[in-house]
Amino acid sequence: MLISEWLQTAASELKFKGVEPYNLDSRLILKHITGLDDTAIIAGNYTLSEAELTKLSLMLQKRLAGEPLAYLIGSAGFFGRKFSVKPSVLIPRAETEGLIENIIALNLPPEPSILDVGTGSGIIGITLALEIEKSEVTISDFSPAALKVASH
Repeated sequence: MLISEWLQTAASELKFKGVEPYNLDSRLILKHITGLDDTAIIAGNYTLSEAELTKLSLMLQKRLAGEPLAYLIGSAGFFGRKFSVKPSVLIPRAETEGLIENIIALNLPPEPSILDVGTGSGIIGITLALEIEKSEVTISDFSPAALKVASH
């Protein structure tokens, strides 16, 4: 099966089930399983192997069952970066980017010390460490599983 055919079928199934954005989700699933870039996907003439089709089918069924895409592919975008996510942590939300913007806009002292308690995936603490020059950020969490995700 060509990737163009798989994309059309997957998007149709996702749309029928009410999964939004169905076109983007089907493309991200395909990219995750095949490792193809956008150019190859747009060309649409790559033939999927049986192994790829099996993996694609399994992932599509999980997405159709309501499993979040970020958990399926193991990552989510936040503040222009990619972060690891697993079911042991919350998926970063776009609204949380506003929190980062508000913190950056504060009149912080030079070389601020920041404590991120209950860090989960680490998105807030790590992003602040990268965005606020000379900041010292400590992240903590009670959950060893969350700390493992944050360390990746």
